[in-house]
Amino acid sequence: MKKRTVVLTRLALMIALSMIFSYIEHLLNLNVGIPGVKLGTANIVCLFALYRFSWYEAFGVNMGRIALSALLFGTPVSLLYSAVGGVLAFAAMLALKKTKLFGAVGISVGGSVMHCIGQLCAATLITGSVAVFSYLPLMLVWATVFGAVTGGICLLALKRIKKP
Repeated sequence: MKKRTVVLTRLALMIALSMIFSYIEHLLNLNVGIPGVKLGTANIVCLFALYRFSWYEAFGVNMGRIALSALLFGTPVSLLYSAVGGVLAFAAMLALKKTKLFGAVGISVGGSVMHCIGQLCAATLITGSVAVFSYLPLMLVWATVFGAVTGGICLLALKRIKKP
């Protein structure tokens, strides 16, 4: 019973930290020419969890943060965007990590790119138009830049915080 309590407490703390990052990001209004573009700081926690814990615990952190963020700061539509993007991003990060060909920065960039593609897929479902994919080239630029930044921060955290 003690081990289960430790695991649940650890995951709750990870979700809480990612919620703090999400809230700060919600307050910051990045104006980069595309609506909804964000730095993705909550991905730092998800990627960290992917390295330090099991994949299903990391997935729980990711989905818990998405659900709570939508509940507290968003709308049902924002939940759809975040959930589709989050699931695709997580799947990409997990697959890239399993190849052992990429480090934290490369995995983060891959997740960021897939998150953008997932959001555009959700937007296509909502609008019924594939024209939203015209945003893809610019979104990929920002996904690469922001993914590299969040991956770099995660890499620093992985070096400084010992495994449990």
